[in-house]
Amino acid sequence: MSASKDVRDYLLGSGALSALVAIYDAGPAIFDGRFPGGFKVGAEPALVIDVPRRVEPDNDFSVRGRSLYLNIRLYRRIDNSDPGPGNLDLAADLIADLFDARSFDIGSTHYQSTVAGPVDAPTDDKSLIGRLIQLSLIY
Repeated sequence: MSASKDVRDYLLGSGALSALVAIYDAGPAIFDGRFPGGFKVGAEPALVIDVPRRVEPDNDFSVRGRSLYLNIRLYRRIDNSDPGPGNLDLAADLIADLFDARSFDIGSTHYQSTVAGPVDAPTDDKSLIGRLIQLSLIY
């Protein structure tokens, strides 16, 4: 089981989200871990799903009730002619809605999810703005 891949697959299943984000290699710009080499963030949002952080239950007699926490970061390039968030906030709000207080299956894994955010995402590049969604998954 790869939770970040499962989250990516779940996001790729949303036609509404795919319409809001940049295109990369003939598909939506939704990536695991980091942007691929050579990828440049443009005017449309691009997403990165961070590696999950696992929290194990007190006992390990059962695989149920394990928790994962991961961040989904969205970025877009801004300039003087287009300084606002554009589709960034729409995409971030849609992602939050897709996961907030939801129960869903991907493959053979059943997840329950909650969301914190979106909030401003950190970036050292002044030409980018971002949003961060913190996702909590119980499986």
